[in-house]
Amino acid sequence: DAQQKINKKVLTKGTFERQMGELRKKIKVTIQEANGCDDEIQDLRGHQVELSQQLEDKQVNVQHLQGNSDTLDGDIERLFENKQKNMSELLGKQQKAKYFQQAKDGKYTMLCKSESSLENESTKQVDRMQALSAIVDRLNQEFPHVQPALRRVNLALSTRTEQAQD
Repeated sequence: DAQQKINKKVLTKGTFERQMGELRKKIKVTIQEANGCDDEIQDLRGHQVELSQQLEDKQVNVQHLQGNSDTLDGDIERLFENKQKNMSELLGKQQKAKYFQQAKDGKYTMLCKSESSLENESTKQVDRMQALSAIVDRLNQEFPHVQPALRRVNLALSTRTEQAQD
């Protein structure tokens, strides 16, 4: 015990005050660093708010652009279908004009020789197109994911059915 007391340093008033001064400096530095961190946190929070606002604005802009894109896609699809319908009608009319020219020149040979056989053949073709339309409609109902692929077929059938009924 006596040896431990000898080895134990005696704390003097000067040493104590020096240690207290060093601790005060460390505390002061720590407080300054904490204040600096608080300021940096505030700056980062402000920056986060700005970025959040920018992100929200951009998301609204993207939604607006997506709506415009969807509208334009619908317009393009509708115009494409109209183009296909017009092209089909044009081809039908060109074929009719060709047949009329052949009839005028006396080169056209009728497939159906009598009025009744012509009527029967027309009825069979209309029935066949209506049956195909029914099949395509059923496919569209049972398999909605193939509707875009069958749209042109459906459009062609409806155009031909309209032409046959005219």
